[in-house]
Amino acid sequence: MKLAHIWPKISVVIFTYNDPSGVKRALDSLVRQDYPQDKLEIVVIDNGSKDNSAAVARKYTRNLSVDPSRDGPAMRARGIRKATGEYIYIVYEQDMEMISRDFLKQLVRPLLEEEQLVASFTREYPHPKQPWVVRFVSYDSIQRDPLIQFLTPSIDDTIVESRDTYKICYFKKFKIPPVTHMLFRKSFLQNSGTWMQERDYDHDTIVKLVDFGCHLFAYVPAAGI
Repeated sequence: MKLAHIWPKISVVIFTYNDPSGVKRALDSLVRQDYPQDKLEIVVIDNGSKDNSAAVARKYTRNLSVDPSRDGPAMRARGIRKATGEYIYIVYEQDMEMISRDFLKQLVRPLLEEEQLVASFTREYPHPKQPWVVRFVSYDSIQRDPLIQFLTPSIDDTIVESRDTYKICYFKKFKIPPVTHMLFRKSFLQNSGTWMQERDYDHDTIVKLVDFGCHLFAYVPAAGI
């Protein structure tokens, strides 16, 4: 099967506030993606930045909204519903960079191969300019500090099967690693009711999906953020 002919539409939703350099890094890494541009939608929601963050984002996409409500969870919920793609990648940290040029292809491939998968995610790496504490905890695949490691399960604790380029993880109540950045299958968000939630609390959305009966996720370590 030649996936190049069936790449689905992906919406990448980015939330910004007072960090033009971070916004530029994130969007630069996105436009460098080796993904069909006609299948890539960039949605930016700016939380009323006082600097030129919105102006920087506007150079990359026309799909930009300014929401100065200061209600972050409500803003995120409204922003996610602006996405029109079959798959949605949510960027909660505006300076996050996609390390590999085929990042989106790597994340969407498991979802195309196995329809029971809810979403996919990758390993988190530190940026050289990040604080030393962040760089220190990055020895953990999802940047958990020692206390969080003690309180929460690791990715390895949830792996049930292995494929060539990814792992199948089974999340269940009280055994959900604190992952936030994921490529979601939009239909699962809609069917579970999380699509219409009034507030998005990032990890809480994953918990709600698991409560709804959506348990299988793909871990794609090589993609990297």
